[in-house]
Amino acid sequence: MICLYRRAMTSIYLRAYLAGHTGQIMPRRLRKAVAGSELHRAWLVGSLGFFEQDGVAYGPARPYRDTGVTYSEL
Repeated sequence: MICLYRRAMTSIYLRAYLAGHTGQIMPRRLRKAVAGSELHRAWLVGSLGFFEQDGVAYGPARPYRDTGVTYSEL
């Protein structure tokens, strides 16, 4: 039962992250209702552009383009 709950919450957090990453805006009332929760953090991290690839975290302080990897290598 706990495994099923954890998998469901991971899916919800992933959807919130992807919604933020694609630029979908969370309505102000909903944002205030979920402020400080894991759901809000997932959306916020996505909207700020954070992501992880091959164990390396990227975001505003470490942009993807500053790694020396060219797009032709991807």
